Parts: sequence; structure tokens; C-alpha cells
Amino acid sequence: AKGYFGEGAVYGNYTENHYIVTPDGNGVAMHGKDVGLEVTTHKYAVLTSCPAGTDESGTHFTPLDTDFFGEDVGAVSWSDYVLIHKAILSLVRASGGFWFNPSTYSSMSTVKEYTPAFYTTLLQCIKTRDAQSAACSDFEVAASMLVEFSLTDEARALAKSYFSFDQVATTQEEGAKAEDEAAPEAPAAATGTSVSASVSNVVLGV
Repeated sequence: AKGYFGEGAVYGNYTENHYIVTPDGNGVAMHGKDVGLEVTTHKYAVLTSCPAGTDESGTHFTPLDTDFFGEDVGAVSWSDYVLIHKAILSLVRASGGFWFNPSTYSSMSTVKEYTPAFYTTLLQCIKTRDAQSAACSDFEVAASMLVEFSLTDEARALAKSYFSFDQVATTQEEGAKAEDEAAPEAPAAATGTSVSASVSNVVLGV
């Protein structure tokens, strides 16, 4: 999967907040500004079937940046990253690469409100290896929040045509906005499509 994210500043092929494999190979971390000259050019996110791709300079890159991990995560161990990559690859193989298209989202600033919880609960869910665990229930809620409140209407319908989502997220969000107002029913899955597995089942390979 490949997504185009417009033009912006890069330093030796990558944005400051793009995650690459650390020199010792023990994890992934932000690229930073200390490598190469600053150049304004086209920006892409590329998901490969391997945990990391390799560019012409020998740098091993991931498809992720702080838009996914959040600003405060810092370095991620290789063992944790491999789990995350495998889960994302499973989701993309099950539904397509539209997740890597910026037009899928109402705005990237909105996405950043929901992706850190998606990341942390996804990792916890994977480590339990149990789709019925509390950790995976938390992941279902985080995934639902991401879909309900950061995707465009068209993308939300597309996502729901592939996966079922825990709709408790809608009730929680609406309840936080106005306790005296009943939460609306969540949008139904796209007409004419059959919902497959939950997102937890997909990332766990169930």
C-alpha cells in the first residue's frame, strides 16, 4: 500500500517524525533532522510485506510516523514493531490500502486524536492472543472511535463493509459531549455488503 501526503520538508529522504529502523536494529525510532539536507519534496507512506523496506542509501524504513504512534512514544522495540506491522498488514490485506490515503480522513489533525489509543490497545490486544480479552475489547473501542470520528462518511461506510466495530464508542463520545442527550444510533454497515470478522479477529489471525 502507498499513500501520497503532499509536499513537505524531508531530511535524507524522510520527514523528521517518520519512523526508521535504528542503527543497531533493535527497534524503530523517529528519523529526526540530523541526516541529510532539508529538501521540500513529495511525501509518501509505503507499506511493504516485510516489516521494513530499504531505500537506495541502505536506510530501513517503516510506513509509520508520529501520526500513528503519537508524539510522546519515542523509540519502539523491534519485537513490538514487528507485531504492529503484521497486524496492519493483515488489516490492509483484508480491506485494501485506503487506510494509507489521506482523503480517507476528515483531517490529519483529527486522526492524531485517535491513533495513539489505537496503537497502544492494538499492541496490548496482540500480546494477549485472545480476541475475548479485556485488552482486545479496549482495542475494539479504540478502532471504533477512529472509524466513527476521523474517517469521512464514504470511508467509514467502506471500513464497515469489511469489519464489524464495537459501537459502544459512539455512545461514549456522545455522552461526553452532552450527558442529557441520548446518543444516536451508529451508522449501519454499507448496504449490500457482508461484514466479516471483528478487527481483533483479523489482527490475531483468528
